[in-house]
Amino acid sequence: MTTFSLAKFQVGDYGLMLSTEVDGLDSATGECIEVKVRKKSSLNMREIIQASVNGSARIAGVTPSADKTNLESIKIFSVQNEREQRKEKWTYNGQRAKYILSLIWNNPLVQSSTDAPVLMKFDQQKMPNFSPAPPGSSIIPADF
Repeated sequence: MTTFSLAKFQVGDYGLMLSTEVDGLDSATGECIEVKVRKKSSLNMREIIQASVNGSARIAGVTPSADKTNLESIKIFSVQNEREQRKEKWTYNGQRAKYILSLIWNNPLVQSSTDAPVLMKFDQQKMPNFSPAPPGSSIIPADF
């Protein structure tokens, strides 16, 4: 059974709704837990953002054995503590998200596309590029 998290966010003037798959649930508290298989003992900013967006309170860093048949260790990280330790990076990423959202929202192709999907890809400078989606693509219905 797959579980999804639905979250509403406000980033500057933009309201967002995101749906993400939940890796695990704490049976005692009902809180979402993000699971990351890893070789190192620290997290990167992308993992912290992902866990924050899907509403996870903790991240379980799982280290497999060399032959990947057993677990060598599990380290539990508090998402809140990880964000606080990286406050400057967290702020930078929030400012970047706000900037990118304005580029998406104000793009003429996105603005004029009411019933046809738009394909967005990021270039090497991590800036969004837009084009009409390939034939056969569809937009998820609002009542999905």
